This record gives sequence, structure tokens and C-alpha cells, in this order.
Amino acid sequence: WEDIDETSKFKSRHSILRQIESHAESPSVVFITGLRRVGKTTLMKMLIHQFIKTKKYQPRHIFYISLDDYQILHHSISELVEEFRKIMRLKVDQFIVLFFDEVSYRKNYELELKNLIDSQNVKIFASSSSASFVRAGKPYLTGRNVVVEVLPLDFQEFCSFKNIKISKRDSHLQDEYFTDFMKTGGMPEYVLRGEQFYLQELVDDIIMKDIVVMHHVRDAQLLKDFFLLLMERAGKRVSINKLEIGRAHV
Repeated sequence: WEDIDETSKFKSRHSILRQIESHAESPSVVFITGLRRVGKTTLMKMLIHQFIKTKKYQPRHIFYISLDDYQILHHSISELVEEFRKIMRLKVDQFIVLFFDEVSYRKNYELELKNLIDSQNVKIFASSSSASFVRAGKPYLTGRNVVVEVLPLDFQEFCSFKNIKISKRDSHLQDEYFTDFMKTGGMPEYVLRGEQFYLQELVDDIIMKDIVVMHHVRDAQLLKDFFLLLMERAGKRVSINKLEIGRAHV
């Protein structure tokens, strides 16, 4: 865990970090949801750092893994945890904290997490870019899960990321900075980098990985065209009936 950046600008997201941490003592699985690249992974690693710093948990008892890694797709979650215990020489009844990134990439993740809770001494944090999958999941974890949604940056967080400090005597500058915030949006990396192609990559990832794959959309290009159509009409009324008629004429 030596590579965790203590000076990360994500420290300005202390409120959401506290919200996640507040569930650390409960037996429930904590699901961290939100748009792709909104900062879920960074928050999970910051939480790990917080646990180690406060000596809440021993570093060797904390396991983080990204479940969308193609190298481990053929291994079940239980097998991965078993391998971790083997490497760290930890018995099944010894307590460990598990962080599963992009857990919804696994078809039966709810059942696997339930089995882990029932059979081992664990605390589980899991992230997903598809909140709808988590909320509409199978009933295996009913009453045994908590969902924390990570939203894009708000105005105060935006200012912190941009190193903008507005004193009371300079409050007349707030409107201009708020205009910048409205134009830029609240995606953390874009706020820091300001590169247009980053947003294009992000949109493609959301459409292809979080919508097309997760919801088995057959015509990905049609979905992209629909997205662009909606963006052109941002702030205007859109008639679903007219869109259906237009599609029929294509």
C-alpha cells in the first residue's frame, strides 16, 4: 500500500469518504456506485490508507482486486480470496477486509458475496459503475447491503481540485468561478486535465461497457446515435413518440 498518495486532491471528498467509512463496523456489504471514472477506486484506496493509518486493520489483512481484469475472469471470487489467504497464510476464521472493484462484471456476484459472508470472517466493500445492477440485484443480499452513491464533484470540491480559494472579501469572484464549474462539469480527471478527448473516451466507455455490455444492447451504433441526438437537444423538450417515428423512417 506504499503507492497510495496521501496528498491526493481526492482528500477534498472527505464527506463521501466519511459516509463510506461509517459503515465499516456493520456486517453489511458496502456497495460504492457511481459513474465510471467518478473516483470510486481512488476513494476505496484512500479508505484502505485510512484504515492502515489509524491501525484499524493490519495491511496484510486487506485485499483489493479489480474484477474486470481479463487475467482473472476464469476464477471465482471465492477462489481469489482463498488464494489471498494462502499467500498471506491466514486461516479462514481470521478477519480480513475485502475490496472488490467493478464487482458487477461477475454474473453471480451477489451469491458469491453472500457465501463469503456466511462462511468466513470478512468485511466487504465493493464498487460498481452500474448502479442499476446493484439496486436491482437478486435477493441474496437483501437487508445485508448498503449502497453509497459517489456523485461528480460539487462546486466546493471543484474549487478544491483547482486550488481556488475564495475569501469573504473576494466573494464577488464566486459567480465567475461557478460559471467555469458549470462549463467544465464535475468529472475529477477532466477538472484536473481539461483534455477534450478524455470526455470522448469516457462517453465511449460508459456507452460500451456500462450500457451495451451490461444490458445486452444489440445495436451499439444506434445507441450512440441516440445519445448524440439527446445531447443536441440538451435543455429542450424531447418527444419519445417523434423519436420512434424518426427511427422508423431511418
